[in-house]
Amino acid sequence: MVVWRLDRLRRSPRDFLDIAEMLRERDVALRSLTNHIDTGTAAGRMLYAVLGAGS
Repeated sequence: MVVWRLDRLRRSPRDFLDIAEMLRERDVALRSLTNHIDTGTAAGRMLYAVLGAGS
C-alpha cells in the first residue's frame, strides 16, 4: 500500500498501529513516499516492531 504521507492514512498513533497490524496480517507492505518508510524492507519491519513496542 502506498501513501503520500502517514497523516493521510491515520488520525492517531493508535489508528496507525491498528492499520499496521491489519496490513501485516495480510502480508501487505506499507510505503510512505514523504516519510521514507517502506515496510517491505528490513529497516521498515524494524520500525513496525519499535512502534508496536510503544503501544
